[in-house]
Order: sequence, then C-alpha cells, then structure tokens
Amino acid sequence: MNQDHPRDGRRFGRLRVQLIGATLLVLSLGLLVTSTHTLSSEEQLLSEQLDARGNSLARVGATSCAELMLGSDYPRIRTIVQEIVKQDEDVTFCRAAKADGTVVGDVFGRSVESGLGLESCRRYMAEILYRPSPGEEVHLGAIELGLSTESLTLLKQKRTRILLIEAGVSFLVIGLVLSILLRRTVAQPLEMLDRQASALGRGDLDTPVQAASNNEIGRLANTLEGMRENLRASYFEIRANNEELKRLGALKDGALEELAKALDAANAASRSKDEFLATMSHELRTPMNGIIGMTQLLTQTSLDEEQRECAETVRGSAEALLVIVNDVLDFSKLNAGKMDLVQVPVDARALVQEVCNLFRHQTALKSISLGHQVGEDVPARVQADPTRLRQVLVNLVGNAVKFTHKGGVTVKVAVQGWQGSRVELRFSVVDTGIGISETARQRLFQPFTQADGSITRSFGGTGLGLVIARRLTEMMGGCIDFESHEGRGSVFWFTALLDIAPVDSPAQNGAPSLAEAAAARLPQAGVEPRGSASALPARATKATAVTTTNPDLLGVRVLLVEDNPVNQRVAAKMLSRLGCVVDVAENGVIALECYERERYALVLMDLSMPVMDGLEATRLIRLRENSTGEHVPIVALTANAMEGDRGRCIAAGMDEYLTKPVRSEGLAEIIGRYAPRGAARQPAP
Repeated sequence: MNQDHPRDGRRFGRLRVQLIGATLLVLSLGLLVTSTHTLSSEEQLLSEQLDARGNSLARVGATSCAELMLGSDYPRIRTIVQEIVKQDEDVTFCRAAKADGTVVGDVFGRSVESGLGLESCRRYMAEILYRPSPGEEVHLGAIELGLSTESLTLLKQKRTRILLIEAGVSFLVIGLVLSILLRRTVAQPLEMLDRQASALGRGDLDTPVQAASNNEIGRLANTLEGMRENLRASYFEIRANNEELKRLGALKDGALEELAKALDAANAASRSKDEFLATMSHELRTPMNGIIGMTQLLTQTSLDEEQRECAETVRGSAEALLVIVNDVLDFSKLNAGKMDLVQVPVDARALVQEVCNLFRHQTALKSISLGHQVGEDVPARVQADPTRLRQVLVNLVGNAVKFTHKGGVTVKVAVQGWQGSRVELRFSVVDTGIGISETARQRLFQPFTQADGSITRSFGGTGLGLVIARRLTEMMGGCIDFESHEGRGSVFWFTALLDIAPVDSPAQNGAPSLAEAAAARLPQAGVEPRGSASALPARATKATAVTTTNPDLLGVRVLLVEDNPVNQRVAAKMLSRLGCVVDVAENGVIALECYERERYALVLMDLSMPVMDGLEATRLIRLRENSTGEHVPIVALTANAMEGDRGRCIAAGMDEYLTKPVRSEGLAEIIGRYAPRGAARQPAP
C-alpha cells in the first residue's frame, strides 16, 4: 500500500492541475475577448480625439489666414503657420496655399526634422474662405497640416502592458484560490477514495470505504462500501462452496478414473470389432471371389440345362451372401459415423430406369409387372450420391419384388416441395404383395428384425436393409416410411433434399450390376507422396489368353499380383477370355521383378500378400517412375472393403480400387479405361 500512495498523489495532483488549467483557460479566453474589445474601443476613442484636434487646428489656421490671404500678406501667413507647428509638438507639418495651389507657407515640425518622416501621420485640410456678404463665399486657398500618430501608438502599447499585468495577477490569484479549493473539495477526497478502492481491488474486504463529503464523491463512497459488504459476504459463501467443491472434486476424480478405464475398454472393444469386421470381410470375400468368379466362368462354357441351372443357383446364392456381407459392413460403418456421401450430378430418371432393369429377370420369372413413373417437374439432374441413392431404391424394389406374387411393382418419383434452391424428391415403391400387419409396424425399422418371424423362414434376409435405408435417407436430409394393408400390398417411400446440378455438369447415369451396386460403396481419396522399400528375388508364373471375347483388349499385357491360388486362376481366366496377356506374380517382390523386366498396360494389385504387400510394392513402383517419367496404371484388387481402405490405396499411388468378388464386366471396363487401345500389347508372333 505504501508504494501506491506516491503514485496516487501524483495522479490526483495531475487531476487538480488539469482542473485549474481548464478553469484558467476559460478565464483567459474571457479576458482576451474583453481586453481586445477594450483596446479596440480606446483606440477608436483616441483616433476620434486626434481627428477632432487636427480638424480644429486646420479650421483655426484657415480662419486666421482669411483676411491675410485676401490682402496678400504672405509673411504673416507664414508666421501663423509657424505658430501652429510650435504650439503642438504632434504637428508634423503645416502648409498654406492659394486657390491656384501656390504654396505661400510651408513649415515642418521637430519630428520630421528628427527623421521620423511623414508616413506615420494623419493629414487634415480646411479651406480659406472669404464671406463678403451672408450666403456668399469666396475660396481663397487652403490650410493643410499633419498630426503624428506616434502618441496614439504609445498609448495603445501602454494600455496593453497594463492589461497584461492585470491578467497575470488575476491568473495567479485565481489559480491559487482554485488550487486550495480543489484540493480540499475534490483531490483529497478522491485520493482517499482511490486508496480505499485499490485496497478493495487487492482483496482487502475488512477496511471500510469512507469519504468526508456529501456530494457525488460521498455517494460514490457509499456505493463502494455497499459493494464491499456484498463482496465480503460472497467471499465467505464462496470459500464454503470451495470446500464443498474440493470434496466433490475428489469424488469426481475417482469417477473420471473409472470412466477412463471404461472408455479404454470400450475403445479396445471398438478396435477389436473393427479389426474383426475387416478380417471377416477379407476372409469372406476371398472365397466368394472364387465361387462367383468360377461360376461366372462356368456359365460361359458349354453346359446342359441341368448343369447351367446348378451353376446359376450357386452364383445366385453367392450373390445373396455378398449382399448380406455388404449390409453388415454398411451397418457397422453407419453406427461408427464413418460413412460419407459424395455429391455428383445424377440423372434421376436414368437411375430409376437402371434400378428397374436390375429386377427385370426376377419379375419375368414371377410373372409380375415392373414399371416406373417420373413426374414431369422432376429436375433433369440433381446433386446426390448415386451409389447410396441406388442402394436405397434397390433395397425397396428388391423387397417389393420378393413379397409380391401377383400384380406388380411400380416405382414413382415426384417433387414433394422446394426449400429455397433445393428440391425435395419423393421416391415411392408401390406393390401388390402380402402387406404388413399393424402389430408388426413398430419392429420394421429395428436392426436384425423383420415384420414377422415367419417371413424370415419364408423369404430369408438379415433385417438390416431397411435400417440402412433409413440411415441413408436421413443423411440425404429426408425420411422414410410406409403405408401398408395386410394382404393388399404396401407403399414404401422416402424423401431426399437435393441441390440442382449445374447445367454443364455430366450426370452419373451408369449403374453396376446388383452385386456391384452393393459392393462398391467406398469414398474417394487423394494421392499422397509415395514411400520406398527394398525388393527381394522371387519367381513369377505366366498365363496366356485362351479365347478372345473383346477385340479392343486383344493382346493387352496385364500383370496380376495375387497370392491366393484360386483367385489367381479366376482372374487369369477372366483376363485371358477378354483377350489379355497375363503375367501372374504371387507377391510384391515378384511383381517388382516383372515390372523391371516387362512393360505392362495395367497392374492388378492385391493388398494382403506375404513377403511384400501391395501397398509397399506400389510405393516402390511409383518411386522408380519418378526418375523415368513413366506411369503404369495400378488398380487395387482386394477383398478389403472397410472404410479407409480406398484412401490407403490411393495414398500409396494406386489409380483405382476394385473389391472382390470381381466380374468380367468390371475387369473389361477398368482395363478399357486405363489401358487404351495399343498400350503395352503382346508383340505378334
């Protein structure tokens, strides 16, 4: 506190000086205006007096010289002129002249003789008149004289000095009086109040705030005293609360420690679940790739009707199993919040047509109709995720076809409304199937449940399709619901809030097969810098084309990097039947040897392989291409279908990502896109 007093004194001392200075400034401005006005008035009065004296002297001289000028007594006129100059020391000159301008007397005063000159004087003139009779005047000449203004200037300067002295004395007296008054009435009370407020600000709640004043300062002190009392009461209350908080904090720390342990356990369980799903996805897709691929190849051979029926049954069962696997993976990603929607231009009409085309064969076998209606006001193109939009439609149409035995299924698209520049589309799937009972409505959108247990036995299914559809429609800003009457059919509908696509943006119209529509559900990712690793010597095997089914791909050289023997045979046979020349490498090391030895139009790279995996092999290939300037397209061909797998592939330097099971159409499309005609072909024999 002692260190603060000098600063407080200086602070309020400056305040006192400022108040005194402001008062003196206002006073000085008033005195300045008053003094200026006084000096101006006195100067005007002296000037008028000087003019009156000059005019009077000129008239007296003119009167005295009138008879002398008439009698031509010029010597006496000169004597009168000399007397005028002698009698008044302010007269600088006096001159008498006849009517024709002839000067008869011209005398200068002492000021002119001393060198002051005639510049600082005022001139006065009076006519010399002769009046022979009343009303008659004869002009005989004129008297002219000059009066010096020096005395007027001296008087003005003297008066100014007196006023300045008076103002200075007034300032000193008023300043002293104001200093005493302000110190007693303002500065000292404020200093005391400031010290008390500073102590209060430092936490001294025991010292009362007082001020010996009944004005605003006193009222301010009373206010601060009330604040001090309130703060003091609050302080004791807060201190008691702090003690309670410390006790609760100890309990909270124990609870947080338990929660942290539980969270670690939950995270470990979540990681285990993700690892389990990734492993199961890989392990399920790997044999399914062999089953679906081999059955596809088998159906392309010469089979009798019974054999072809058996092969188609195996393939259909594998496709159904693939849909179940994809549903489980999608459900897991939705629960983990790891599913994102892409936004690309989509032709809604073409998409609905393609979904209907997927079920033409099934509806033909069941002898039911399948049609679609799209409103005329539905925009030509919208911004949406075509894969997810198609997935919801495929699920609803698939269910409608599954549960309809007579009649038909109709897909409708209409504009529900507009929200600013966004359109809300309503997709409806109307069927004449078995319908849903009222008691089963609440269980319909629950995970792993169906409307009736008997339905599972009759029709199969996981009960995840509608749950996934509901989550996806919510992500698209819409909702999903249904109307149904048992035995009379159902109407399942969902809405999506979508932006209008730009006019010059190409729409996404192409639709994959039913299995591919369910499998290819991974987001895009950007390419990251490549890494490097060393290569080890190994061996490679070759397979050559047997039959040619695609002339555009005839002779295109492809490197297949795959460790599973069944998958090697499936992919190699598919590529051979497309007309490609295939080299097979069972791991990344052998793939690097083949890359160094041959030129390839495309590399199909598996990810999980012994010795060296596909990601490391891709990084090494891209690293070597940095020095050559070449670029061979590398496409991931893997059973991994979890969130992030595609991103890791693209980051390693791959150009595209295909999930197993792979189909001939998919291989043909990807090779045709990345290996144009004439690229890295087998030389002719």
